[in-house]
Amino acid sequence: MRRFIVSAVAVIALAAATASCASWGGGRPEALAGSWEGMGVQVPSDGEAAWPLRMVLTRGGDGSIDYPTLSCGGSLTRLRSIGNTVVYREVITHGAETCIEGGTITIVNGKGKLFWYWTGEGTTDPEVSAAAVLKRVGA
Repeated sequence: MRRFIVSAVAVIALAAATASCASWGGGRPEALAGSWEGMGVQVPSDGEAAWPLRMVLTRGGDGSIDYPTLSCGGSLTRLRSIGNTVVYREVITHGAETCIEGGTITIVNGKGKLFWYWTGEGTTDPEVSAAAVLKRVGA
């Protein structure tokens, strides 16, 4: 049931963002460049169900991600952009024993916020998913 609720919330947030943010830079790398922070919520969870995350995106389109309380993080490689939606491949470069390797991250640019969705599809844990709303930090 929790999985359905988190998935439904993510779908609603993505739909709302898609409808309202085409004029805010879309999925262009330069519009998204910078540091973003938020709280991720994972379903199902065998440990911490909610945790902070920090994502840094470059003007070139790639980036990095860190999950401080999970003691892991890594690199993000941009796979594709469609409108205001960008899809990344996550590669865990530190703390691989505490995080799932190889997830896919989809973000939707939403007028000052990023709607973030992680899926374990194609990993050893395909049933795991996570969602967050990220806010820009710093200048």
